[in-house]
Amino acid sequence: MSSAASAPAEGRNGNETVIVFALSLAAMVVSMMQTLPVPILGLIRNDLGTSTANVSWVTTATLLSAAVFTPLLGRFGDQHGKKPTLVAVLGVMVAGSVVAALASSLPLLILGRVLQGAATAIFPLALSVLREEVRPQKLPGAMALVSGTLAFGSGLALVATGLLTSGEGADYRNAFWMATGFATLALLAVVFLVPATRHKTGGRTDFLGALTLGIALLLLLLPISQGHEWGWSSARTLGSFAGAAVMTAVWVLVEGKVAEPLVDMKMFVHRPVLMANLAGILVGFGMFANFLGVSYLVQMPQKLTGYGFDASILRASVQFLLPGAIVSRSPSPPPSAPPASGGWPSTTATPPRSSARASSSARPSASATRPCPP
Repeated sequence: MSSAASAPAEGRNGNETVIVFALSLAAMVVSMMQTLPVPILGLIRNDLGTSTANVSWVTTATLLSAAVFTPLLGRFGDQHGKKPTLVAVLGVMVAGSVVAALASSLPLLILGRVLQGAATAIFPLALSVLREEVRPQKLPGAMALVSGTLAFGSGLALVATGLLTSGEGADYRNAFWMATGFATLALLAVVFLVPATRHKTGGRTDFLGALTLGIALLLLLLPISQGHEWGWSSARTLGSFAGAAVMTAVWVLVEGKVAEPLVDMKMFVHRPVLMANLAGILVGFGMFANFLGVSYLVQMPQKLTGYGFDASILRASVQFLLPGAIVSRSPSPPPSAPPASGGWPSTTATPPRSSARASSSARPSASATRPCPP
């Protein structure tokens, strides 16, 4: 019986290298989408004739989209298949890149960035596929490799964007056409190199939870980005903050009522999980505030403003932004092998109740956040 059981495993593991390659490429593209527009926000602002506060939504929209769609699509992948979800998400990212490249107005560009942000769900889905397809003794290295491509993707996006938008008559759309090419390449790699999903949990997807979470985050981010124009004590600003508080309460209520919540609130408020999430929020805020602030500062003309470094987009990308991107994403030592019981512990979401009996088989879950290399 053991030899019969090991034969299929050996057959599946014969393509481990190409699977890791395909998933690494997909993860790299996700990282590229996050940092790609940072050095060219000033160019976008001037080209579209908008304000600094408005153009900041080119990055904010992606983060907002990622916050909503990552848990939603992670759970959807568990329920209906990880490969079909990966392919669909990559297709959305290609579409978003094309929309951004063709956009002639800020709303269309933001729409493209929202579609690109949904692709952040690729990362947890990729790690879950690795746990299905890679042997336990090879899994830590594979996860470290896929995670390490995040740093490479961030740096590649900064350098390539600087090169494509340097010189006279620079067009920021070239950067998004580059993103379209990389996203298409990742889509083809996943389609042809990643095997079909073998494990599906079934169940219902918590679309209501995703909707209420999205509204709450939008109402929170809107006054933060527009408060200095609206006035921090204006009715619109205070009303948006109040609306965010109300919708957060509604989201918590919804998650406590549905049978298969997007986020298990009991686990979410568990002290280690809560502290890790708060730390992640603060680190993410600091990282992007640093990226945006440094990008604007170094490109300021010193003679005109009295400060700045007169840096070109290429110099800002390579000299000022690239080192920080590499250091902030430097991978830690590979994690130890998964426990003998068969899987990393779940921290932010629990499997659907309908699949609770199957937990002993340690099915990989894309909707649960597990310890993994940064």
